[in-house]
Amino acid sequence: MGENPKCWSGKLHYLTLSISTDINPHFQLCVSPDYVLVPKTSLERFVALLHKAFSSFFPEGALSSPDMGRIVSQAHFSRLTSLLSATKGKLVAGGSWGPGGENAQDRGIETTIVVFEDLKQAVNDVLLEGELFGPILPVVGIENLDEG
Repeated sequence: MGENPKCWSGKLHYLTLSISTDINPHFQLCVSPDYVLVPKTSLERFVALLHKAFSSFFPEGALSSPDMGRIVSQAHFSRLTSLLSATKGKLVAGGSWGPGGENAQDRGIETTIVVFEDLKQAVNDVLLEGELFGPILPVVGIENLDEG
């Protein structure tokens, strides 16, 4: 499963630090997390906090913003939208994208949060087969840190 996971312990300041250092509104950093492991008892709270943070980046909507980063090529755009279409995870935020094409402005993808209730659900999913290099963040529920 992926190459750069994060694990959230349930402490709010760790989430704030992670968002400010690893996740940016353009989500085009090679050091961005491939997925986040979250204790199941905190999963709903974590997703709500993350969604609130992402929504603050573009309050008028990401796809309509000229400031949102776009996907570098049509091939990469197609790969990412195919992954979103094929995932078995639950899309809980974002998930919309432009029409694609030669015009970079049309290759926008909203920052998307995809939730997996547990490792069993996530382990063979297309989103966790490798690095995503796009605005998609899988969040995986775990029983405890040992399971993660």
